[in-house]
Amino acid sequence: MPNPTTVTATKDNPLQTFGTIIYTKAGEYRYQIAEQKGTNLDVYYNTTPVVVTVVVTNDPETGALSATVKQGETAVTE
Repeated sequence: MPNPTTVTATKDNPLQTFGTIIYTKAGEYRYQIAEQKGTNLDVYYNTTPVVVTVVVTNDPETGALSATVKQGETAVTE
C-alpha cells in the first residue's frame, strides 16, 4: 500500500497524490478510492467509490516490470 494511504485536498492545495507503490511481481492489483464527505456546504462531495486497476507485467527478455493503470475504459501506462 502507498504511504500515505489518505490525502487531504484543500482550496489552497487541491491536487494531492498518494505515496509510491513498489511492485515486486507481475499481477493485477485493484484499489478502491473514495472521497469522504466534508462539512463545507459550498463544496460538492462525490462519495462514489472509484476502482483503479494496475496491471503489472514482466518483460520475459529483461525481467523488468512495467505497470499500466486502468480506470474504466481509459488506460495510462507508466
